Amino acid sequence: DDAGATAAGAARQRTQRADATEQLIAAMRNLQLATPVGVIRLRAIDQQSTMGTWVGRLEYRDGHAEMRAWRYADGNRYLPSDAWVRSQRPNAAMR
Repeated sequence: DDAGATAAGAARQRTQRADATEQLIAAMRNLQLATPVGVIRLRAIDQQSTMGTWVGRLEYRDGHAEMRAWRYADGNRYLPSDAWVRSQRPNAAMR
């Protein structure tokens, strides 16, 4: 019947979508990307980016903000350790 076919089709679509999501997650684990500040990576254990940020002091001069005493803070130095991530995330999230 139509309702049964619709339900079966919806179930199949959910399965295919879940498979596609898992494939995307797997493909992005340890993905490395070149950026203007160097290579960044998506960590395999938690898919977090190692991209950093610019840190400095803002000053207003002539009606606009300027960053003074700036530095690039490498994101890899600020991410939690693998041991901490393992203690906080379920095993299913780290396949």
